[in-house]
Amino acid sequence: MKVLLAHTEPERARILEAHLASAGVTETVRPQPGESLTGAIARTTPGLVVVAIARPDRDMLDGIRLAAHRDPCPVAIFVDVVAPTFMEAAVEASVRSYTVVGAAIGAGCAIRVI
Repeated sequence: MKVLLAHTEPERARILEAHLASAGVTETVRPQPGESLTGAIARTTPGLVVVAIARPDRDMLDGIRLAAHRDPCPVAIFVDVVAPTFMEAAVEASVRSYTVVGAAIGAGCAIRVI
């Protein structure tokens, strides 16, 4: 399976790429410098898109929405901060998995199965 890995931190991207390889991913590709997520998806035609960002970003979400319309493929997002409104918008934009890295599940947190 080919995975498009879009990550804002190069060192963390290398670590995640190694984990993907050990899980059986045969090819990991990344957006080129300055390339939009939509452009990277069109160029690489991945089987899965993994987006890892520190903070939720509306432009990135708009790109996912557009890409889901043009070239549908599963998208998983990993973020570092809890943003319920953004999470809802991501699900509406066809994101299959939204994970807050390091977040504890407790009062006020919800798990939504899609």
